[in-house]
Amino acid sequence: MLLGALLFSAGLGLRGPWPSDEPRLAFIAQQIVDSGNWLVLERGPEMYARLGPLFPWLTAALIELTDSLPIAFLLTSILSALGTLLLTYDLGKRLWNPTVGLCAGLSLLLTLQFVLQARTAQVDALLALFTTLSVYGFARALLMGHSSLWLSVAWGAIGLGLLVKPTAWLAALVLLPILVASAHEWRQMRVHPTSWLLVALYLPLAVLPTYLWLQALEAEHPVYRSAYLLHFLHRGFGFGVQSWFETLTYFPLAVIPLFWLPLALALPWAIPAWGRRLRRRDGRYLVLLGFVLLAILVASFLPNKSNADVLFVLPIFALALAPLVPGLIKRDSVQRSAFGLTLLLAGAVFCVALWGRFNYDTGELLFGLKGVSPWNFLGTIGLIGIVATLWLKPRRGLVGMAVFFCATWWLYGAWAYPLLNPQRSGLAMMTRVGKILGEDAHLGLIAPREQIALQADRKVELFGFSRALDRQRRAARVWLDGDEKRWVLLPRAALDDCFKREDARHVGRLSRQNWYLLRGDRVPKIESNESSGGAPDDGACLTSER
Repeated sequence: MLLGALLFSAGLGLRGPWPSDEPRLAFIAQQIVDSGNWLVLERGPEMYARLGPLFPWLTAALIELTDSLPIAFLLTSILSALGTLLLTYDLGKRLWNPTVGLCAGLSLLLTLQFVLQARTAQVDALLALFTTLSVYGFARALLMGHSSLWLSVAWGAIGLGLLVKPTAWLAALVLLPILVASAHEWRQMRVHPTSWLLVALYLPLAVLPTYLWLQALEAEHPVYRSAYLLHFLHRGFGFGVQSWFETLTYFPLAVIPLFWLPLALALPWAIPAWGRRLRRRDGRYLVLLGFVLLAILVASFLPNKSNADVLFVLPIFALALAPLVPGLIKRDSVQRSAFGLTLLLAGAVFCVALWGRFNYDTGELLFGLKGVSPWNFLGTIGLIGIVATLWLKPRRGLVGMAVFFCATWWLYGAWAYPLLNPQRSGLAMMTRVGKILGEDAHLGLIAPREQIALQADRKVELFGFSRALDRQRRAARVWLDGDEKRWVLLPRAALDDCFKREDARHVGRLSRQNWYLLRGDRVPKIESNESSGGAPDDGACLTSER
């Protein structure tokens, strides 16, 4: 747990939210704090119905507790990952012994995707916590005694998970291999016959949290409630298949071999070992591996997939692998494979750093950031990996890999966060904007990015996020009203004959767009049309876009 806390929290408070999802989630949480509206999620002047409320609620509570957005926005993921580690260790200890529990926890802790998501303010680490808690609860209730308490914990965890992401119901798939193993009387299966009745009786706990929240929305926000229900059903139960080959191979070929390193490296040796244990009818492996395969298969058919969509499976995969770890680390072939892979990765990073030192424009090419020079950072972690691997030699290849991974994550937070943050968070651009505006000016945003609003040094006027661009520009003209103390910040795509490029000042590049600052007295006002009874004109210049 201490090692996990050190890896996850390195650099905490040294950066703001980074695209793509972090600024949106942090902005919604900050708006909850500012508005005091905890029932409905809002993004600027618009309601936001494409997100479960629990992650923003927890982040908002941590903002209130710490009074610091740069610290609070990452804490939800960090605490979730630590909780998942603890559950993984304890379940491994109870299914086998403390050594297996320790192997499960350490294997999970060193896995690329797990640490990456623990250090990222996205919903997937919190979903993994509730999924692991649900599997833990079902295992305690069905495999380790007849306990209605743990059944309520299992279904309740799914219920809370559904407030995070609609795919949380996939945790219940673990019941299928438990049912098969108990029906065929596999070893280590001690399911009490009446337990299945209790499983059905406690099922409503899985929908109770979402039901209560939707009922609270029904009276005052029926449109928002309906929009969220559509999102919930589509994201959690939709069918997203464009190509059967791509659907079935995306996670096994494009995600797991890379993002599940170093655990994925053990698969050539683990698969035959699992086969031998399954032939011995060990129900623990059937339950864990059955859940992993079922969850990945079902997740493959859901819409809008991303690599993090299988993070919730990773702790269970680590549990299934953990009993094999003591034997695997004694194999020379495993150690040499880890040695070779670590040396290859560290050498590649070091070569990129050397190449970058002599090609100064490659920082923007690689990172999309102008003026960033990460070569000393990359060279240092590459050199650490090479030295550690060669010093420990092939017979301790796994130790060398662990040293390289831990050093990379720690230096990434302590060194790369401050290096990359001014550009990635929008802080550098908004600092320039603040100097141009001075203390008394007001700022409005057209077609904004959430990180811009978060990094502004004053309260900003928002004209919408998903609202049509013409409506945003018209609302901005009404707000500006020709006032030289009011300014508007907008991307190049939003410039037109009212918001002219020649009158605007370029202030920087963010999210692959050039941004311009325009003073209110340079934008035509919307005048009252007296001949039509005082109604405002239609702002015709809005239709001529560039």
